[in-house]
Amino acid sequence: MSINPVSLSSPEANLLLQRRLSGEHSRYGVVASDDEARKPLSSDQRRLWFLAEANGGGAEYNVDAAYRLRGPLAVDALVEALRLVVTRHQALRSRIVIIDREPFQVVEDPATVVLNRYDLSDRPDPAAAAIDLARHEAGRRFDLTRVPPLRAWLARLGHDHHAFGVTVHHLAFDRESLEIFKSELSAAYAAITQGLAPKLPQLLGQFGDFAAWERRHADQGGRASDLSYWRERVGNVPAALQLPTDRERPNRPSHVAGEIAVRVPDDVANRVRALAASHRTTSFVPALAGFQALLLRYSPGTRAVAVGCPFNARTRVEFEPLIGFFVRSLPVVADLSDARDPDFHQLVTACREAMLGAHEHQELPLSEIVGLAGAPRDLRHNPIFQVWFDLAAGGSAGVRNWLAGLDVQPLRTGSVRTRFDLEMHLTDLGTGPMTGRLLYATELFDAGTAEEIVQHYQHLLAEAVRDPDVRLSQIALLSDKERDEIVNQWSVGAGGVTS
Repeated sequence: MSINPVSLSSPEANLLLQRRLSGEHSRYGVVASDDEARKPLSSDQRRLWFLAEANGGGAEYNVDAAYRLRGPLAVDALVEALRLVVTRHQALRSRIVIIDREPFQVVEDPATVVLNRYDLSDRPDPAAAAIDLARHEAGRRFDLTRVPPLRAWLARLGHDHHAFGVTVHHLAFDRESLEIFKSELSAAYAAITQGLAPKLPQLLGQFGDFAAWERRHADQGGRASDLSYWRERVGNVPAALQLPTDRERPNRPSHVAGEIAVRVPDDVANRVRALAASHRTTSFVPALAGFQALLLRYSPGTRAVAVGCPFNARTRVEFEPLIGFFVRSLPVVADLSDARDPDFHQLVTACREAMLGAHEHQELPLSEIVGLAGAPRDLRHNPIFQVWFDLAAGGSAGVRNWLAGLDVQPLRTGSVRTRFDLEMHLTDLGTGPMTGRLLYATELFDAGTAEEIVQHYQHLLAEAVRDPDVRLSQIALLSDKERDEIVNQWSVGAGGVTS
């Protein structure tokens, strides 16, 4: 294998949109950073930095994407397009420096990022070799004190056949950043291949400016209100959620994950959307409420359950086109302490209010929210929430021709990581089924148990949206057919049924 390095010079988006349309934005205006040499980390970056360091700085915080490219690739144009995106977004070329034990980000020259080029065309199975390469690149840790947070590679697999991939540390990247990255790379590549100057949206700042602005105003505005809100929300949350695990927690998780496909059929998905509309929210809320209802059933005696959800800190138009770590992980708490036996309507209402409240008070760092919970720190699991939920609405930029003249398809590596016990990821295109996957920590769950969790969720959600007035305690986790199969299997095993 030859290598040729080439130098290079929401969660509730609709809820946020509603607030924008009503004239509500951030409490503060954007203020540029005064220090161009170094800039502070945002509160979420600092939390992630210290978590990564505490866990040994492994690859669990890598965000990776790899693609197979079929067609006549203009390699020089791809290099130039990548150079342009890296030059535009300082977050992709900022490393970390430690000054008085405090991390800062320093912007490096674009030439510090390289595109590593490989030729795998002489391998017995070039496609398999590309998958191995993608796994290797995704699994390599970043030393952000020495190198920028982006790696990119291109491998030739044959005539008009390539693989292309990027790995970015989460400290500089989130899911929306990937879509921005692909969109800008696509536009720049298309223009360059036609001999035109790329026209990309003007950036009114950089991520470092956002971090400096956030820090400057940390003690202004509604901090007291934020503290009061979160102290009340997390007061009843248990230190660790009870889940149907197959094994005890290890002292130090490996973050290795398995995945199970999830599919919410058309008719159920349509009822989810209709229920969301009746509550003046998006499908995210009833889908999350169904997941919370399942977790409450798994935890008898628990009256409050927290699920981690992503909140987009791009709360102003100035931040929207920026690449960076804008996602905020916040607990959405279903607290039924004051409800004896609520129905699903009540849970959806409570979930909607919790989502709106978390959005309104999202500027308090998660580390401080953790402190308000008062639970002792346990390195075996995440504090406050050990389960994650996300639902992406609408289509994706991942169409097959997003690089002009090429058929682009994801390169599936089969390598999955998770920082949680369970992660539920769904996509709702607005019509048809809702699909996704459940990630599970393999140290805790067998594949069969994870499959049962998916079945329980799919059935519980279907029953809940079919009759939202049903009491949560009355919703069965298994269909009649599944229950009969289990009973029959038990009877056979017990000798109760003979041939």
